[in-house]
Amino acid sequence: GLTKEDEDEFNSKKDMYEDMRAKVRARASQEGFQKSVATKKAIEEATQRAMAGQSSATPDTMLDLSGFGDKLDDGTDELTPEERAEIDKIANMPIWDQIKEELANTRFPTPLAVFQTACVMALIFAVSATIILKGDVVIRDLYMNWGFVPRPDEVY
Repeated sequence: GLTKEDEDEFNSKKDMYEDMRAKVRARASQEGFQKSVATKKAIEEATQRAMAGQSSATPDTMLDLSGFGDKLDDGTDELTPEERAEIDKIANMPIWDQIKEELANTRFPTPLAVFQTACVMALIFAVSATIILKGDVVIRDLYMNWGFVPRPDEVY
């Protein structure tokens, strides 16, 4: 809701808002704009269909896209075989030449990079395992101290 300050501010500027509305209405009538009833009518019809449990999309309100695909797919965007060969030279090579070309252009990690990655992974594993195991011990001790779980040496 509005606070008292917001309401006071609105009321103090009410005359200014009315002047602005009057100017907009005058300009709209000067330009020949009329209040649209189509939108209001469409909202009312959609509300009635929703209340009746009908689908909101009826054949008379749906957009006809039947001719849309024909306009887009006119074949002018297709590449000729010569253009495809010029763009992708490797695709037209024999399979073994394609493999050699791909392997030649592939940058493999150095042994140092592999070692560094393995060390980082080992460090992450060690830290994660330590946190999980220490957390387990803390939680187990808390539950045993509070009496939720009996200690291993207690027999009932």
